[in-house]
Amino acid sequence: MEDSKFLSVCGKFTLDRYKERFLKCVVIDPHSGCWIWTKKGRAHGGYGMFSMYRKKFRAHRAALILIKKITPLPQYSVCHKCDNTRCVNPDHLFIGTHAENMHDCLNKGRAFRVRGEKSGRAVISDAQALELLRLPKETGLTRNRVAKLKAQEWGVSENTLKQILYGTNWKHLRA
Repeated sequence: MEDSKFLSVCGKFTLDRYKERFLKCVVIDPHSGCWIWTKKGRAHGGYGMFSMYRKKFRAHRAALILIKKITPLPQYSVCHKCDNTRCVNPDHLFIGTHAENMHDCLNKGRAFRVRGEKSGRAVISDAQALELLRLPKETGLTRNRVAKLKAQEWGVSENTLKQILYGTNWKHLRA
């Protein structure tokens, strides 16, 4: 790895305390070797977060700082060989440019976003989302009222349904 991709690590006298705290948030998967980040709170994309030096870091970037004692420059990405966003195993990580990360993504077939019910985070089906979008016009009820009624019926968050009704999420159904 080129030296120009790294910053020096400052404050080494506190590094061990941060490392100890960091490792308490990790569970090792014996099958994959991934170090799974268990601490609550995630950044966009499902990446864990870790605070040190009065700054928040994505957990996989913090892993390189604390375990390998190297700090990637801000313009470089910390990429996953294992493609597990929750993995913080420094042996599963590599440093690259954004372009290199996107190339890796394309080569591994991860470039296409999964939408709607195919997403692992979906709490309703595509059919339910379509029904939800039709209801305000068909019933004359406000979007907020529809969200409240369907949230109770389906046992999901009212806010989740409002995001669909107001066009924040499930945009692919509005074509």
